[in-house]
Amino acid sequence: MTQHDAVRYLRVMMATIQHMRSVSPNEFGATDTIAADLLPWIYGPRCPLPALARLLDRVEGGGRLAPADFYNMMLIATQRQPEIGLMAIFPLQGKQLPEPDAHWLAGWDDADQTREP
Repeated sequence: MTQHDAVRYLRVMMATIQHMRSVSPNEFGATDTIAADLLPWIYGPRCPLPALARLLDRVEGGGRLAPADFYNMMLIATQRQPEIGLMAIFPLQGKQLPEPDAHWLAGWDDADQTREP
């Protein structure tokens, strides 16, 4: 995984959560039980938007994205709240957010020597 790809996935995750906040959970097919489980992750104290914003602001300011931060965000989107990952299929044109991979923690691929603009 390159840092460039990771940042792209984080941007998709952020846009997905923002979209989920703009519609009723019933509009994207969530049952009442799923909607109740999603509320803290979309609107409440577990919402990852502030953390995503800080990570993306750091990168846009010329900093680097820590592989562990990306791993944690993908863990949330694919395992803790898979509905976020499922909703990301639309902006990713049929693909899914990547499942967390422990190899990411070793660092970004050598091919990624540039900083994100």
